[in-house]
Amino acid sequence: EISGKFTMQPAEFMKLMLCIWLPRAMQQASQRFKRDGMVAYVWPAFFFGVCLLTVLGGKDVGTAMILVIIGAAAFLVGGFPLRWLLGIFGVLALSIGVIVVSSPNRMNRILAAYQSCTNEQAQEVCYQAIRAKYAMASGGFFGVGIGNSKEKWNYLPEAHNDFIFAIIGEETGFLGAALVILLFVVLGWCLICVAMRTRDRYAAVVMVCIATWIVGQGLVNIMVVVGLLPVMGVPLPFVSAGGSSLIMCLMAAGVAISMMRSQDQIRDYATALSS
Repeated sequence: EISGKFTMQPAEFMKLMLCIWLPRAMQQASQRFKRDGMVAYVWPAFFFGVCLLTVLGGKDVGTAMILVIIGAAAFLVGGFPLRWLLGIFGVLALSIGVIVVSSPNRMNRILAAYQSCTNEQAQEVCYQAIRAKYAMASGGFFGVGIGNSKEKWNYLPEAHNDFIFAIIGEETGFLGAALVILLFVVLGWCLICVAMRTRDRYAAVVMVCIATWIVGQGLVNIMVVVGLLPVMGVPLPFVSAGGSSLIMCLMAAGVAISMMRSQDQIRDYATALSS
């Protein structure tokens, strides 16, 4: 995090950069693969490794997980040999596991997510997860009404950011929370469908990476709030407070829309609507 007169999260810029640059690097590497073999993939793999190590150096395992998801999508769809892909990402998963186990704080978060909390833990490591469940339970089916949340008034930490979905569940209930999940699913489905139809291989991989990033991060955030994953600092795309995340998500949406409009079928449909 870079602070001063303004605050910026460089990792958010890195996500979009990987979605745009890595597919191009993979496309070029796949063209050289028959001639150079696995050496053709050294540069994109090295660059991705540097990005991942930079985030892990900042002790941000949650963001590192999102980068791994984006990288896996780019390498898989980009034509990287599956046998090598499984080996590399197996090593990455093992490395992240070692980092988690070596940190007492992270281990406590994991244990708190999957076992009962003691009275002492309920005021410390379990506090945020418990308050989030209180908020979701209070919402019921229809919610308590927009603006009527109680948990957001300094009871639930990061209620405006990483745990905004708990407040959505409290104020709009099961219906509102289900609608948010449905919107993420529809967004991902549309991007994947267009990617499967496009003739431009680069545009297809970029859209798959963006879909993986936005939908994957959204589902991770939601799973954290409902207690299926341990607490980690992953914002909800387009919803959580934070300029860096929102700007990058909007830019990613702009990139995806631009690539969609470049396709003949969508361009002709848009032209017909405008006329």
